[in-house]
Amino acid sequence: LTELKWLLLGAYKLTGTIPSQLGQLSALSYLNLGAFSLTGTIPTELGRLTALQGLNLGGASSITGTIPTQLGQLTALRNLDMQSASLLIGTIPTQLGQLMMLEYLTFSGALSLSGKIPMVVQQLPALSYCADQYGESSCILKIWCKGTNIPGSSDLDPTATSVVRFDGACKTSSIPTQLGQLSSLKELDLSTSWLHGTIPTQLGQLTTLTHLSFDLATSLTGTIPTQLGHLTTLTHLSFNLAESLTGRIPTQLGQLTALTHLSFSFASKLTGTIPTQLGLLTELKWL
Repeated sequence: LTELKWLLLGAYKLTGTIPSQLGQLSALSYLNLGAFSLTGTIPTELGRLTALQGLNLGGASSITGTIPTQLGQLTALRNLDMQSASLLIGTIPTQLGQLMMLEYLTFSGALSLSGKIPMVVQQLPALSYCADQYGESSCILKIWCKGTNIPGSSDLDPTATSVVRFDGACKTSSIPTQLGQLSSLKELDLSTSWLHGTIPTQLGQLTTLTHLSFDLATSLTGTIPTQLGHLTTLTHLSFNLAESLTGRIPTQLGQLTALTHLSFSFASKLTGTIPTQLGLLTELKWL
């Protein structure tokens, strides 16, 4: 079976353990072992399947042991599903951070796993969806530029993106208004000197946001949108070295009662006084 490319066993009520000999199927592209009663551990030999693009253990609720570090050798892998593999233990291996082609990753319902998805995995460049054992999205999506414009975010799953960071190569690009549609976004890092134009008012729709940074955004112009006052879950807001922003600090920022960090260092074109409404920010530790 050395030429076998697809092995889809998820629909069958198979029992027993996963054979280590599967690691000899060198041409295999897709392996589905989910949703049935296999027991035992995940064979380390699966790490030899270097042509594998999809590995599905979702629903394999009787599989035990840890996630093999050898899965980090599956450099062609695009889809890794361990949803509801509830008896897996240990931590998620940092070696999964070697899977540069990975687009989809879920451990949702694998509640015996400990710790978080490692940062090196969250930052994988192709990753567009990832969910930890509690079903929470935790992937970091970097947006790369094509030509002179940042691509729109209409192709993103608005419920699956928790962190967006802009790549430093985004030369002469503006902030896409579509970012306001990412309803589950928790962190938005716009700390790059290549961004120009104004801050979109649509960012005021990101009501789950906790971290928003415009540090080093030296080419952004215009005023700070009053709509940022709607971001009531925000704990960090910074405009350090955003030296081309103008106008006053919006009084609406006084509504951000969860804020612990607020900074305008070297945003030298801002005018007026510090609004008295900022005195309402009782959690503030840095201003």
